[in-house]
Amino acid sequence: PSRINTDLVANQSEYDLPDFFLEAVSVLCKNDNGEYVPLEKKTEPELDNESENWRSEPGTPKYYYIRRNKIGIVPCPSTSSTNGLRIDIFRRAPELTDEADIPFDGIYELYPFHESIVLEVVKMCKMDERMTDEALKFE
Repeated sequence: PSRINTDLVANQSEYDLPDFFLEAVSVLCKNDNGEYVPLEKKTEPELDNESENWRSEPGTPKYYYIRRNKIGIVPCPSTSSTNGLRIDIFRRAPELTDEADIPFDGIYELYPFHESIVLEVVKMCKMDERMTDEALKFE
Protein backbone atom coordinates (compact mmCIF):
# COMPACT_ATOMS: atom_id res chain seq x y z
CA PRO A 1 0.00 0.00 0.00
CA SER A 2 0.91 3.66 -0.47
CA ARG A 3 0.48 6.37 2.15
CA ILE A 4 -1.18 9.76 1.81
CA ASN A 5 -0.76 12.42 4.50
CA THR A 6 -3.19 15.34 4.45
CA ASP A 7 -3.53 18.43 6.59
CA LEU A 8 -6.79 18.63 8.51
CA VAL A 9 -8.58 21.98 8.36
CA ALA A 10 -10.86 23.10 11.19
CA ASN A 11 -14.55 22.73 10.28
CA GLN A 12 -13.76 21.06 6.92
CA SER A 13 -15.20 17.58 6.58
CA GLU A 14 -14.27 16.51 3.02
CA TYR A 15 -10.86 16.19 1.39
CA ASP A 16 -9.86 15.32 -2.18
CA LEU A 17 -8.34 11.94 -2.94
CA PRO A 18 -5.73 11.58 -5.69
CA ASP A 19 -6.65 10.22 -9.13
CA PHE A 20 -4.69 7.03 -8.44
CA PHE A 21 -6.78 6.21 -5.33
CA LEU A 22 -8.43 2.77 -5.50
CA GLU A 23 -9.27 1.74 -1.93
CA ALA A 24 -8.44 2.75 1.63
CA VAL A 25 -6.63 0.13 3.70
CA SER A 26 -6.61 2.23 6.89
CA VAL A 27 -7.45 5.78 7.86
CA LEU A 28 -5.82 7.35 10.91
CA CYS A 29 -6.39 10.77 12.45
CA LYS A 30 -4.03 12.66 14.74
CA ASN A 31 -5.54 13.23 18.19
CA ASP A 32 -4.85 16.11 20.62
CA ASN A 33 -1.73 14.29 21.88
CA GLY A 34 -0.30 14.04 18.36
CA GLU A 35 -0.90 10.27 18.21
CA TYR A 36 -2.60 8.66 15.23
CA VAL A 37 -5.80 6.79 16.06
CA PRO A 38 -7.83 4.69 13.61
CA LEU A 39 -11.12 5.96 12.22
CA GLU A 40 -13.99 3.57 11.58
CA LYS A 41 -15.43 3.35 8.08
CA LYS A 42 -19.13 4.19 7.77
CA THR A 43 -21.47 4.76 4.87
CA GLU A 44 -23.39 8.01 4.53
CA PRO A 45 -26.73 6.21 5.19
CA GLU A 46 -25.25 4.73 8.40
CA LEU A 47 -24.20 8.21 9.50
CA ASP A 48 -27.67 9.56 8.63
CA ASN A 49 -29.21 6.93 10.94
CA GLU A 50 -26.90 7.92 13.81
CA SER A 51 -27.37 11.70 13.68
CA GLU A 52 -29.24 14.21 11.57
CA ASN A 53 -26.50 16.82 11.97
CA TRP A 54 -23.39 14.73 11.32
CA ARG A 55 -22.41 16.83 8.29
CA SER A 56 -22.12 20.06 10.29
CA GLU A 57 -21.19 19.07 13.85
CA PRO A 58 -17.49 19.71 14.61
CA GLY A 59 -15.65 17.55 17.13
CA THR A 60 -13.06 14.84 17.44
CA PRO A 61 -13.12 12.67 14.28
CA LYS A 62 -14.28 9.08 14.81
CA TYR A 63 -15.48 7.95 11.38
CA TYR A 64 -14.74 8.33 7.71
CA TYR A 65 -16.65 7.72 4.50
CA ILE A 66 -15.57 7.67 0.88
CA ARG A 67 -17.63 9.14 -1.92
CA ARG A 68 -16.07 9.01 -5.39
CA ASN A 69 -12.86 11.06 -5.19
CA LYS A 70 -13.47 12.45 -1.68
CA ILE A 71 -12.92 11.25 1.85
CA GLY A 72 -15.16 12.65 4.56
CA ILE A 73 -14.19 12.89 8.22
CA VAL A 74 -16.97 12.72 10.84
CA PRO A 75 -17.38 14.72 12.90
CA CYS A 76 -15.43 17.36 11.03
CA PRO A 77 -12.34 18.37 13.01
CA SER A 78 -12.77 21.34 15.33
CA THR A 79 -9.05 22.22 15.04
CA SER A 80 -6.53 22.23 12.21
CA SER A 81 -3.66 19.75 12.21
CA THR A 82 -0.61 19.47 9.94
CA ASN A 83 -0.51 15.95 8.46
CA GLY A 84 -3.52 15.22 10.66
CA LEU A 85 -4.91 12.57 8.34
CA ARG A 86 -2.93 9.47 7.34
CA ILE A 87 -4.49 7.21 4.71
CA ASP A 88 -2.92 3.94 3.60
CA ILE A 89 -4.31 3.08 0.18
CA PHE A 90 -4.20 0.69 -2.70
CA ARG A 91 -3.33 2.58 -5.87
CA ARG A 92 -5.14 2.28 -9.16
CA ALA A 93 -2.86 0.61 -11.68
CA PRO A 94 -1.58 2.98 -14.32
CA GLU A 95 -2.50 2.37 -17.94
CA LEU A 96 0.13 0.46 -19.84
CA THR A 97 0.11 2.17 -23.21
CA ASP A 98 3.69 1.69 -24.35
CA GLU A 99 5.84 -1.43 -24.46
CA ALA A 100 8.37 0.37 -22.24
CA ASP A 101 5.74 0.93 -19.48
CA ILE A 102 6.34 -1.11 -16.34
CA PRO A 103 3.37 -2.33 -14.27
CA PHE A 104 3.23 -2.18 -10.45
CA ASP A 105 4.93 1.26 -10.35
CA GLY A 106 8.23 -0.33 -11.35
CA ILE A 107 8.64 -2.10 -7.99
CA TYR A 108 11.39 -4.64 -8.66
CA GLU A 109 10.04 -7.24 -6.22
CA LEU A 110 6.87 -7.49 -8.31
CA TYR A 111 8.63 -8.19 -11.62
CA PRO A 112 7.93 -11.94 -11.36
CA PHE A 113 4.21 -11.14 -11.59
CA HIS A 114 4.49 -9.32 -14.93
CA GLU A 115 3.98 -12.56 -16.86
CA SER A 116 0.84 -13.31 -14.86
CA ILE A 117 -0.78 -10.19 -16.34
CA VAL A 118 -0.20 -11.52 -19.85
CA LEU A 119 -1.44 -14.98 -18.93
CA GLU A 120 -4.63 -13.60 -17.38
CA VAL A 121 -5.33 -11.52 -20.50
CA VAL A 122 -4.84 -14.58 -22.71
CA LYS A 123 -7.18 -16.56 -20.45
CA MET A 124 -9.83 -13.83 -20.66
CA CYS A 125 -9.55 -13.76 -24.46
CA LYS A 126 -9.96 -17.54 -24.61
CA MET A 127 -13.07 -17.29 -22.42
CA ASP A 128 -14.49 -14.54 -24.68
CA GLU A 129 -13.98 -16.84 -27.65
CA ARG A 130 -15.75 -19.62 -25.73
CA MET A 131 -12.59 -21.71 -25.74
CA THR A 132 -13.15 -22.80 -22.14
CA ASP A 133 -10.88 -25.88 -22.22
CA GLU A 134 -7.95 -23.82 -23.45
CA ALA A 135 -8.71 -20.99 -21.00
CA LEU A 136 -8.61 -23.43 -18.07
CA LYS A 137 -5.03 -24.31 -18.96
CA PHE A 138 -4.10 -20.86 -17.63
CA GLU A 139 -5.54 -21.52 -14.16
